[in-house]
Amino acid sequence: MLIPALAAGTKIVMMRRWDAGEGLRLIEAEKINSFGGVPAIAWQVIEHPDFAKYDTSSVDMVSYGGAPSSSELVAAVVRAFPNVTPGQGYGLTETAAAVTSNGGEDYKLRPTSCGPAAPVNELRVVDPDGKDVPAGEVGELWIKGPNTVVGYWNKPEATEAAFENGWFKSGDLVRMDEEGFVFIVDRAKDMIIRGGENVYCVEVEDALYQHDAVTDAAVVGIPHKVLGEEVGAIVTVKPGSDVSEEELRRWVAARLAGFKVPVRIQIRSEPLPRNANGKILKRDLREAVAPAARGFGPAASRRGDFTEPSFPWPSLECGGCSGGGHGDSSTNRRLGGRRGVDRAVRAAARHAGRRGDGGLWPDHPCGGAGGGRPRPRPAAGERCDRPFRTQSGQR
Repeated sequence: MLIPALAAGTKIVMMRRWDAGEGLRLIEAEKINSFGGVPAIAWQVIEHPDFAKYDTSSVDMVSYGGAPSSSELVAAVVRAFPNVTPGQGYGLTETAAAVTSNGGEDYKLRPTSCGPAAPVNELRVVDPDGKDVPAGEVGELWIKGPNTVVGYWNKPEATEAAFENGWFKSGDLVRMDEEGFVFIVDRAKDMIIRGGENVYCVEVEDALYQHDAVTDAAVVGIPHKVLGEEVGAIVTVKPGSDVSEEELRRWVAARLAGFKVPVRIQIRSEPLPRNANGKILKRDLREAVAPAARGFGPAASRRGDFTEPSFPWPSLECGGCSGGGHGDSSTNRRLGGRRGVDRAVRAAARHAGRRGDGGLWPDHPCGGAGGGRPRPRPAAGERCDRPFRTQSGQR
C-alpha cells in the first residue's frame, strides 16, 4: 500500500494492532476511502456488532489478499458498502507483492478468482515435471517477472529448489481458465489427502463461510491411522449464535462430497490465531482438533450418523476404494521442500484423472486400483475396513 499511496499522494492511516472496532472508528474519523488486508479483516468489519453505528460512506474501495477469500465475501462487501468497488489479488514476498488482481465486474463474475496476471508478469500452471497443464486443471503456479527476486540470500539450496530458469515455484496449487484468470486451490503443503482422495482446504472453508453464523474458518488435516488424514475444521461464529457442530457438518454435507465433510468442527467465539500479516496459524490449530478425532475415536465414527442422500458414498476406510493409490501418503507429502510439493501436485493430477506415480499394491484385498485407473464403485454405504500397505510397507 505504501508505494501506490506515495504515487497518488494520498494519506495512510495505520494501526499498531488490528481491531475491527477501532478500524470502524478510524474510518469515520479520518474519512477513509480505502481499506484492506487479508479477507478476514473485511469480514470482521462487516460483521462487527457496531458496524451500523459508524459512518462508512467515505469508503469507495475494499481490497484484500494474502489468503484465499470466500465466494460470499464480494456480495457481503457490496451489501455493506453500496458504493464500493471490491477487489482482491495474489502475491508473495518473493514477488514483491501482487502478481494478479481482480476487481470490478470481473470480480463479481468470478468471485473465487484472484484475477489474471499483472502486465509485467508471466504465469504458468505446471505438473511435477514442469510441463504446462491444460486450462482448468490443477497444478503448481510458477511466476516470472521483473518484480520477482532472483534467490534467497546465502541459501543456495533453497534457491535451487524454488527457482528454475527465471521462474519462481510458488508452492501454491491453482487452476487457470481459458482467459487467464487464476483460482487458488490450496497450498500444496496444506492439501489434505484422505485415503487417496484430495481435499482442498479452501473448498471446505468456502462451504463453511456460506453459513450465516460463520465469520472465520480454517480447515486442517487430522492424523488418521488408516486413511492418513481426516478433515477437521475450526470456526469462529457470530456473537450469540447457537449453531452446533452437527448443523455445520450437515451444512457442508449438503454442498460437498462426503469425504470432504469435517469429522470434527471446533466452534469458537474468539478470532482464530493469526500472524503479523493476518494469515491464520494453521500449525497452532491442528492439535486443537486432533485429539478428539484421531484414529477411530468418537468424532471419527460420527461419519456413520449420515445416510443417503447426505453422504452418497460414505466413509470408505480403504484408500484404494476411495479413489487413489497410497504412494502419496501424508507422511511422504509432509517431508517438506520440493519433494513434498511435487507429491501433492501428483496427487492433484491423479484426482483429476491423470496417472500419478502412486498405485495400490497388486494384492490389495479389495482389488481396487490406484493411479487414476478405473475401479468398481462401492454400493452406497459399503465400507472396506481391511488394512492396506503403503509403498513403505506400513500397514
